[in-house]
Amino acid sequence: MAGSLARLLDAILPVDCAGCGAPAALVCERCAHRLSGPARVVWPSPTPPGLPTPWAVTPYAGESRELILAAKERGMVGVRRTLCAALTVSASTAVAAAAPAGPVLVVAMPSARRAVRERGEDLMLLMARSVARSLRRDGCDARQVPALRHGRRVADSAGLSAAARLANLDGAIVVRSGLRPGLAGMDVLVVDDVITTGASMAQAARALRDCHARVIGGAAIAATLRTSGRAFGRTPRLG
Repeated sequence: MAGSLARLLDAILPVDCAGCGAPAALVCERCAHRLSGPARVVWPSPTPPGLPTPWAVTPYAGESRELILAAKERGMVGVRRTLCAALTVSASTAVAAAAPAGPVLVVAMPSARRAVRERGEDLMLLMARSVARSLRRDGCDARQVPALRHGRRVADSAGLSAAARLANLDGAIVVRSGLRPGLAGMDVLVVDDVITTGASMAQAARALRDCHARVIGGAAIAATLRTSGRAFGRTPRLG
């Protein structure tokens, strides 16, 4: 009900762009273009061991950052279509580059339980489902599988170095026990909203590989400057 009401309000109320503040559009044409691709490989520096090839369409800065925060922190449902489209570009590029011979499992990075409670839904899981549907429409035998969960609490990662983030997350992301047998021998694409140090995605990939899955890549909407500076060039500015 809350989601339906939010969609209705997004549709009928006059709004400014959630990215740049331009009037009369929740996502203006200019901001939508920033997230339209193409996707590029965005290796973090330093790169955590085991990180699958990471793809993203935009730096996590300026308008792109504001759009992602609008969906995650402010619950602006109308922004999701643009974000899902951007994530699909990354996912499609990752799959094309890996050229898997069989089906592809789309696995979302797990959301924190508190975030799910506060939002009333698991945003990354919803986006992973959207990505899988889009891949199927394009002829890829893809399906979304909620394979990952948090195995333990971790410290707040704000301000931590790349090495400290990796240590903080060691063993914190695990595969749901009931889904482990079905992962063996499967091609898996890990999806997330933002790649920062890559530590979380590397831990997710390790957990999946421990179940004998083949992790063919990682797809995200955006990447922080430590990963994306060379791939995307100068940081976009608000306004």
